[in-house]
Amino acid sequence: DVALVKEWVGGVNADTAALTAAGTLGPETATSTATGGDQVDLGNVPILTALVGETVTLSEVLGVGNVGDYTTSFACTDATNQPVVLNPTSATLVIDAADKGTAITCTFTNTINTAAITLQKAWVGGVAGDTSLLGVSGALGNPTATSTASGGDETDTTNRVLSTGRVGETVTFTETLGGTGLYNTSFVCSGATNSPTYTPGATTATLEIDAADTDVICTFTNSVQVSGITLQKS
Repeated sequence: DVALVKEWVGGVNADTAALTAAGTLGPETATSTATGGDQVDLGNVPILTALVGETVTLSEVLGVGNVGDYTTSFACTDATNQPVVLNPTSATLVIDAADKGTAITCTFTNTINTAAITLQKAWVGGVAGDTSLLGVSGALGNPTATSTASGGDETDTTNRVLSTGRVGETVTFTETLGGTGLYNTSFVCSGATNSPTYTPGATTATLEIDAADTDVICTFTNSVQVSGITLQKS
């Protein structure tokens, strides 16, 4: 028998893969659905009874509505011959006489592609001692960092949030201000294929991570509000 197993590494919840093991006595099919994170799906496994000497074909089709973008690998255990990988989602295996009575397991592994994400703070006329609590929320964690203004203009490259975003997911950026200054807020990202969703003046933004993204740097900029003062002679 040849069992075709699906392994997800960082799989996006509800993404699917249709598995097929095809041979003289097949095909056998099953659909694996990711539950989020890492999993080896042993509940949805097509098992094909293979004949000695035949070539079986093992394949998967990722769901058209999948959110995640994956790198695929394939391997078999307990088989005499090595599989021939035709493309990332299809392979063949010749069943050897020595495989008679052996349970062969072949596995498609889909590893989610990711991008490095940095969230940093820029102060323009920042009031010394004012703070900004920065946060990045995504499936792989919710790290935070606090930037404290030293007074004047600066980009704080020390107190930054370093995170990882999965390709296909939408991550959320936030800041919470503390202190005495009043600020106008803006937000931009560099190294991102998509434009962030952001309303000028807001302290939250979102960004969908694209397959072409590798190193994304986003910045909340707070510019201190200045009031005009008029002096009159009487």
